[in-house]
Amino acid sequence: MYVDANGIRINYRLDGSQGSPWVTFITGIANDTTMWDGQIPALEDEFNILRLDTRGHGGTQATDGDYAFDMLMNDVVGVWDALDIPQTHVVGLGLGGSTSIGIAINHSDRVISLTPCACRAVMVPELQAIWPSLVEMAKTGGMEAVAETTVQRWFTDEFKAANPDVL
Repeated sequence: MYVDANGIRINYRLDGSQGSPWVTFITGIANDTTMWDGQIPALEDEFNILRLDTRGHGGTQATDGDYAFDMLMNDVVGVWDALDIPQTHVVGLGLGGSTSIGIAINHSDRVISLTPCACRAVMVPELQAIWPSLVEMAKTGGMEAVAETTVQRWFTDEFKAANPDVL
């Protein structure tokens, strides 16, 4: 499904139990809403679940220029506004985790609880060293161009060999 929010078309999925508290899942770099498929069965009986693709990822529109956290936060809040979600638990991974922290700071009245996963408040030197090349790869080849590099950093060789269907 799609919604127009913050000036772009944002892809999202809804799962779960209507009338229940909301949980919002925000994707990380080189991911889409399917990254949360494994969590849905454990939550769908007790929560309304919103999964959305971050700007430029999955089915969500990419825009020219640099992205800022204010922009990414406003994308999420814009979806909440469009779907009439007054409050929600928020879970984010990587870039989505960093975005979720900003949302909790700037929109605390809308956040019931916060679960930022595998994210940083400050960029570490190792990531800072490769970041410009990742940005350039994404600009020229889309997020698919950085997906393999991202997967290589995230998972051990053992996990990749044992779980090719996950990757």
